[in-house]
Amino acid sequence: ATTQAFAITPSTISTSTSLITVTGSTVTSGSSVTLRLTAKDQYGNALSSGGSTVVFGTSGGSSTGVIGTTTDLGTGVYEATFTGLVAGSATSITATIGGQAVTTSSPTITVVPGAATELVVSTEPSASVVAGAAFGVGVTARDANHNAVSSFAGNISIAIGTNAGGTGVMSGTATVAAVSGVATFSDLSLDKVGAGYTLVASSGGLSSATTQGFSVVPA
Repeated sequence: ATTQAFAITPSTISTSTSLITVTGSTVTSGSSVTLRLTAKDQYGNALSSGGSTVVFGTSGGSSTGVIGTTTDLGTGVYEATFTGLVAGSATSITATIGGQAVTTSSPTITVVPGAATELVVSTEPSASVVAGAAFGVGVTARDANHNAVSSFAGNISIAIGTNAGGTGVMSGTATVAAVSGVATFSDLSLDKVGAGYTLVASSGGLSSATTQGFSVVPA
């Protein structure tokens, strides 16, 4: 004798079998990937309905991002958006179900810098330099979220911003190519004494950068 056909339906959602996945393991700062939890019961059966409270998070690594509100798709799948911010080492994606941690393996996301959008003075001139003597300035290219962009190799130029000497002239190499995103000006000099000089660095469409004020003193 054979029984009538019958169905076996999944049990309740389980933190020990539900799976966390991501749509990409690397994300550019300012861009997004999708975090996903696929609900399963304790026997590994996929659930086909929602209703649980799922919250995603991160653990470890120096990459950071913003995680949006979780969307319950009503199919046993829960999703949220991760938008990259600070570039760094890989961070693990975690999740909780009803406040309980999911214990299956955690995928990782690494945030990498976006395209260069701005310059920043990374090495300032000394507070006081001697007229005619060489001094240095460092300028770094960064993306919209202020990550250093090591891939930037464009030319960066520097010029007098505030001319505290009135008719001061800057000498030295005023345009250099960035190396690993950093332009190093090592042979600049100014000929007229004055307090409150500034220099301005520029490169194409990137936002410019201005040094702190400094003085030029007599030789």
